[in-house]
Amino acid sequence: MDSFDSISFDNDPNVQTVTNFVRSWLRGKKLTTFNIMELSTVIIPFTQKIVKDKHSGHYKKQLILSILHTLVKDKLTFPSEQEKQNLLVIIEETLPTTIDLFIGISCGKVKLDKKKAMKGMMGLMSESQENES
Repeated sequence: MDSFDSISFDNDPNVQTVTNFVRSWLRGKKLTTFNIMELSTVIIPFTQKIVKDKHSGHYKKQLILSILHTLVKDKLTFPSEQEKQNLLVIIEETLPTTIDLFIGISCGKVKLDKKKAMKGMMGLMSESQENES
């Protein structure tokens, strides 16, 4: 976990609150490499609602990453060790930047040009259709 420090689970009341939220979201589902980003899109606003202190962005990010890392590493079961390792790589390498990007977009710090994005998506779709032919 080079990219972030783990938060102590012993004395932080937010840890249990966010962990319960994640477990509730997972109820009936397995955490996979496919739905972890979906989970991140709901865990970020939830964490923002319960941690209202100003200038606590780094703490909130660490809270999310630490909880997900602990759940995957120690608490949840997976069909294979490879699936578990794939999730840990996403949590450690991809999710920190993704959280920053989500926050940047929500705060208006990252501007998205919708026309260019749609043009790019249409180009990708047409390339995909050409490759299928």
